[in-house]
Amino acid sequence: MPKQNKGQSVRFEMRCEPEVYDRLRSLSENAGVSINQIVQGLLRWGVDHANVGKPVVDIGGARGFEVKTKPVAGCLWFGSSWVQPMDGSKISKEIGAIFSLDFSAGRAVREDEGKVVKGKKS
Repeated sequence: MPKQNKGQSVRFEMRCEPEVYDRLRSLSENAGVSINQIVQGLLRWGVDHANVGKPVVDIGGARGFEVKTKPVAGCLWFGSSWVQPMDGSKISKEIGAIFSLDFSAGRAVREDEGKVVKGKKS
């Protein structure tokens, strides 16, 4: 890892599929922001909201609906653990699982785990 001074940027290179790059470039052009700004924003949010493991929805516990983390090697999910009280009062945190990455079985992005839709686990 290169030595860095506090406050300095670090060079970061990555590879991606041509289709993903084309879509990212198009998004950048349509939004009027650089690809670097988009990637930095996504990385900053992702690192701040990453959970190691799989999202698991606990429905009907004593605290209500809750998104928890089940430790699973090769998996991450992004979002916040949250609780929706059974009495219908305000959610204690605003977001649950947004998406997860599951490399345990050769899969990648999952959008179908850790969600509650109208009181049902998806």
